[in-house]
Amino acid sequence: MKALLATSCLALGTLALSPAARAQDSSTTAPVEEDGSGAGMSGLDAQLAPSPVDPASVSDEEVATFVTIAMDMQNLEIDDSLPDDEKIAIVMNAIGGKGMDPQRFMSLAQAIGQQPELQQRVQAEIMARAGATQAE
Repeated sequence: MKALLATSCLALGTLALSPAARAQDSSTTAPVEEDGSGAGMSGLDAQLAPSPVDPASVSDEEVATFVTIAMDMQNLEIDDSLPDDEKIAIVMNAIGGKGMDPQRFMSLAQAIGQQPELQQRVQAEIMARAGATQAE
């Protein structure tokens, strides 16, 4: 379950970090076999192991949902007053509450950290929201 929190926090980091920093942080994701199976893990971590993502298969709606979840969880990463188990529950509720499967969220987080095309789409979504907020 800690892999979910680590990947979620990594996802937040991918929204702001440089490509070089993202490459260093990619080591914090859960181990996944080449087939995307997460072999070697047990329990919930294995069920939530990220699977490979084709950027063309990611809809604009998924990008928007991913960004919403990541933005909702932004302060969670730095809140030291919450134990990890509580943070994990909050992350799971945030993901499920937005209608996204936790495994898909983790797969997207990993893909965004590795695929420039997805990074650009996420950054464009964030910029669009920032522009909409400034216009209000």
